Amino acid sequence: MRNKFLFILLSRLEQSGLNYAVIRGWENIPNTMSGGDLDLWIDRSQYVQFIQVLKAALAQADGCVVSFLDNLMVPKYTFMGMDWGLQMDMALHATQYRCAVSLPEQIIWRNIVYHNGYKVIAPKADAYMAFFKEVLNNGYCQKEQYIYNLRDELKASSPDDIKDNLCIYSDATIQTFQQQVLDEKRTEFSGLRRMLCREFLPSINTRYVRNQLMKWRRIFRHPGYVIAVLGTDGSGKSAIIDAITPWLDEAFHNGVKYFHLRPGLLPDIAVLLGKRTESECHPAVASNPHIYKPSGFWGSMARILYYMVDYFMGYFWKVWRQIALHSKVVIFDRYYYDYYIDAWRYLVSLPRWILRAFEIFVPKPDVILCLGGDPNIIYSRKPETTLEEVTRQTDELKRFSAERTNAVWIDTTQPLENSVLDAKRAILSALSKRFRNVL
Repeated sequence: MRNKFLFILLSRLEQSGLNYAVIRGWENIPNTMSGGDLDLWIDRSQYVQFIQVLKAALAQADGCVVSFLDNLMVPKYTFMGMDWGLQMDMALHATQYRCAVSLPEQIIWRNIVYHNGYKVIAPKADAYMAFFKEVLNNGYCQKEQYIYNLRDELKASSPDDIKDNLCIYSDATIQTFQQQVLDEKRTEFSGLRRMLCREFLPSINTRYVRNQLMKWRRIFRHPGYVIAVLGTDGSGKSAIIDAITPWLDEAFHNGVKYFHLRPGLLPDIAVLLGKRTESECHPAVASNPHIYKPSGFWGSMARILYYMVDYFMGYFWKVWRQIALHSKVVIFDRYYYDYYIDAWRYLVSLPRWILRAFEIFVPKPDVILCLGGDPNIIYSRKPETTLEEVTRQTDELKRFSAERTNAVWIDTTQPLENSVLDAKRAILSALSKRFRNVL
């Protein structure tokens, strides 16, 4: 279905007559993008018309916008449907750095060719664009292939062609550029980067300042998400997580991060005291999760207060940056709510109202998948505790899901494909709301 959306979008763009071109990774279009995400150049004077084409393509593919990184030069969109996902970088200029154009637009206009019936940017132009993007952002070229491609292109080009491609730069800068790129021993280009920046970066870059200020919006409207998956042993947490991860990874361009229970800034107390190893505290399969006796009131209080530091500080250190500064999805296998759904597992014996009161300090996930169903079926899968305990936890979790607007009950005792479909439907419904008015 992802390939179908690519086909729909590119076909509509071609039919519209708009000026567009796919940037790199286009060898297999419209079947797929070899780079995973779609880099698309759009004539900025036709931006409004392009948005109309994009909306029509999304409607035809039953998709929606689930994430958006606002940028004056290269806005980034993430699209999802029930069985597909795609991230798209929309380039409104050839190459830019700090919101200033570093390559002239004509390098694209002169190098648009057709591939499988769709407009793409020829390798000769992409050699310049990829190299400039790497060097300007890093001071060196992380991918050696970009250097080789540009080196081959310079060797095959006439001096006039090179000058045309770099027409915004002085002759001295162009000469230095050629010397350093053609130097086969050179991999570091920080001096060239400074020379280039002096010529194309304005002394007062108001557009860059505006772009940086726009990023503050992400504090209030994160481009990323947190998904918590709750359920007793045998409820199918691992199966659901394994099923939704490739789908989310496809949409967010390998941007899924995974945590167990807590952000993990602080180690488990037992590990801290040297009583157990990390694998003993969080084994892959808990054969007897209630083997240890819970602590008393004050011991339990100390335990919760210690872990609250992890939920508060660890969240902002390890999770918040992923979802606010970047377009990532963080999946928690279990979360804070497990402390009162299955308190014994975590050696906690505190009144429920105290555990609920501490919730105010715990950042809330965007989506909570509560997995459960017939306790007899769940118990037969993993009889680590007792049928009575499985029944109690299942009932507790069902009440929990009914009390919270961001929680969804998923019956995982039905066929797995049905459970996965319900989970995807719940996730897509939640993710589709934040950026529904972007287009």
